[in-house]
Parts: sequence; structure tokens; C-alpha cells
Amino acid sequence: MKASTLLFTFVCCLTLLSCRSQSTKSRKKANTILWEISGKGLKQKSYLLGTHHIVNYHFLDSIPQFQSIMDNVDAVATEHDGAVFARSALQPFFDAKENKIPSHVFMPEGLKSDCSIYASEEEFHYVDSFIREHKKEINAANFNHEELRPIYTMMILQSYYRFMGMLERTFDSSLPVNFVQMDKGIEDEAFKRKKRLLHLETLEERINEKEDSLYLDTCNLTRQSHMLYHTCKNLALQKENKRKAEKTGQTHTNKQIELYKNGELDSLYKNVERMTNLPSDISDDYQRQGLYNMIAGRNKKWIPVIKSNIQECPCLIAVGAGHLPGKEGLINLLRREGYRVKPIDIYAK
Repeated sequence: MKASTLLFTFVCCLTLLSCRSQSTKSRKKANTILWEISGKGLKQKSYLLGTHHIVNYHFLDSIPQFQSIMDNVDAVATEHDGAVFARSALQPFFDAKENKIPSHVFMPEGLKSDCSIYASEEEFHYVDSFIREHKKEINAANFNHEELRPIYTMMILQSYYRFMGMLERTFDSSLPVNFVQMDKGIEDEAFKRKKRLLHLETLEERINEKEDSLYLDTCNLTRQSHMLYHTCKNLALQKENKRKAEKTGQTHTNKQIELYKNGELDSLYKNVERMTNLPSDISDDYQRQGLYNMIAGRNKKWIPVIKSNIQECPCLIAVGAGHLPGKEGLINLLRREGYRVKPIDIYAK
């Protein structure tokens, strides 16, 4: 497993797993997840849809424009093959579950992942206690965390909770039984309607295997253990919020999902900005570059692919909503290329 997946799941842990109830805010017409692309010689309009990777695809049933757009476009583009990416993101957990942990993620010979590599005894005991309790949970893998580099232990934990989140429909008991992951649902709908389906990237294009492997081997063990400590704290907070919601009978919600469903891209973008400015004690140049590549870097690589396809035929471009706003977001980048990109009010009556 590669550190690119580590970065992705680490970010999700810090930004998506801190959940709480929140009242619905007033909607602004300029804030929407659906945008129309025209101009610059386009014969027909194309569309840009912001998705949310853990929101039910059937949320789109509430957007009347979505169905008409699917009728009128010839092609649908998503970020990448969702099934392939999901398997990659879950692989550390399944490897540990099946006792197939890769040899290169074990601690260097003669060392253990024990108190000696931690910044403090408090961090060590917190992590050790969290992992021991974790192993009592349903479906948890039985692995010896003292033998593994802290980064890989972190990856096992994150992929486990990602897997359990899929089983529990993202920890939201209010979701209907027919839950379908949004990006996968869009791909299935495109296939059903016999639309041309394309991906803006392959999983391999997101990975620099040589660089990632080197980082895993050389990243300071104390830094790794500190990252693991913060991961455990965030996972513990997420679980506590879930328990509180269940105890009080409240709906267990996620702030980012609330913002997404309200079409508040500006607020979502502020969360992305916070995400890409990690505190110095849990980040380094490699991670900061990785976080830049995860959003802005990929946006820039997608633009030539998007331009080529919308010139050829009307398309629906469906990508994570965090890729749309901001100076280096797809909306602004397309406008720089000379296209007209205007919001569609999905809440119009």
C-alpha cells in the first residue's frame, strides 16, 4: 500500500470524521453543486456537478435538473474508477485481516513501535490503549502494532473505519436502505442510459510509487507515531459523537454533508483550505505537497481532459465538490480558459 492512500485517508480522518448535529443554514442562489458550461465555441452546453463521496446517490433524485441533464448529455466523466479506488483505500485493513501485511512496512530490524519512538509517554499510552480497545471491535484485524511502522498502523485503522462506515452507511442511521455511493451511482446511471463513461484520471496517475515507498521507509518514526496519535484521537472523537447521538436519539450528521446538501461551496472550500494547512507538528513538505496535489494539482491535470471532451460532445463532469470552488478550483480554471461557467439554482421552486 502506498503513502498516497495514506495521505487521502489521513486527510479524511482529520476533516470528515469529526461529526456533529447542525441546523440547516439559509441557502444562497450562488451556492450550488451544479454548474453550466458554455461559450468558447461549444455547440452544446456541458455541466459540472459537485459530488460528495459519502452521500447517498439518491440525494440527486431531489434535483430535477439532474435527470434532464443525464437525458441530454452524451458522456459522463467521473474522477476515476470508483471500485478500483475503494479497493485500494481498504487494502491495508484486508491485508491485516488476512495476515498478508507487506514486509516493507515492518519496523527496522532491532526496533519496536514502543514508547521509545514516541514524543511522550502520554501519546504512547493513548495510542496503545486505543489500539487494544479497537481490536475488540467487530471485524477488527488481529495484528501486532509493535511490529509495524506507525504510519501503516494508522492506515490499517483508517481503512477499517472506512470499511465499517460503508457497512453502516457512513454512520448515518437516517439514510435509506437503498444506499448507493454517489460517484458509483452516477457511473451506474450513465451505463444504464448507454452514455459514454470516461475517467479524468487513473489510480496509477495519482501515485508516485517510488517516492511514496521512499517516504514510508525514511519518514522519522517519532513523526509517524505523532501522526498515529492524532489519528487515534480523531477516531475516538468520531466514535464518541456517534455514541452521544445514539444515546439522545438525535440524527448523527456530518458538518460537511450538511454544507454539501445546502449547496454551500464557499464554506466547503474553507474546510478544504483548513485541510491543506495542517499544523507543522503533524505535517512535512511531503505531506503538504501531497495535499496540494490531491486538490489543486489534480484540477490542473483534469482541465485538458475536460476541454477535449466538452468540445467533442455535451458532457456531465461529476467530481468531488471540493474541486469546484477556489482560485485553483475547476470553476475558476475553466473561466480562465474562456468558458462561461454559471450556477444552476437546484433549489428553485
